Amino acid sequence: MTEHNYLYLWLVKDAFMTQKILFCSISLLLTSMLFNNCTKEEPGTPIYPENCANYLVGTYSGTDYCSASGQTPYSCSIIASTPVNITISHLGGVTVNAILDCEKNTLTIPAQTFAGNFTITGSGTYTANRIVINWSGVSSGIPMNCNTTYTR
Repeated sequence: MTEHNYLYLWLVKDAFMTQKILFCSISLLLTSMLFNNCTKEEPGTPIYPENCANYLVGTYSGTDYCSASGQTPYSCSIIASTPVNITISHLGGVTVNAILDCEKNTLTIPAQTFAGNFTITGSGTYTANRIVINWSGVSSGIPMNCNTTYTR
């Protein structure tokens, strides 16, 4: 074999190795991108464990927007009753119980009746620092539809 043939074989071998390295690098990059896309969570949407009530415990600032009375700002506290139940100290002027769905970050306020025959029911969503509840009530026979937003 001549020197020219050795040079040719070396260049072919070098080109093959370069292609192999390039292919492996691209494969590694694509695998990394795929893994990162699969593990990202949406901003503002926490992933809580089954005991999500403890993550909502605390003091919030709230504002009711009601069809009958307009806006009413106030503070409220949330207490965990069980791993998926919370007590909200002030919603429509009363303390209500809510049931959490930890997988969907939603809550349900089952129908509850208070003094003066005031009833309330509703549902909402939550993140780590914000709770939004749509609820309806009846006070002295007068229906009301409200939206309450709590923020930490």
